[in-house]
Amino acid sequence: MTTTKHRIRRDNAEFHKTTLRQNRGYATEQGKVWAHVADMSHQMAAPTMTGAMNDVLEQREGSLEEYRKGISLDGAGTGAAPT
Repeated sequence: MTTTKHRIRRDNAEFHKTTLRQNRGYATEQGKVWAHVADMSHQMAAPTMTGAMNDVLEQREGSLEEYRKGISLDGAGTGAAPT
């Protein structure tokens, strides 16, 4: 899920870099963003009336929290990098 959010942001940043290099200003590919969110909604079995990513995440918050509880770090690890 977080990977999807990061992929959407990364893709947007790359698109902005391209349009700026082409002197087209901050053009947008909003349709591509909505397509990513729709795919995420489908994959997570979390349909929404709005198509908003936040609504998908709110629907799945309980199962995501259960997943997080099942992850533990050994020792003094922070999860950022191996120690």
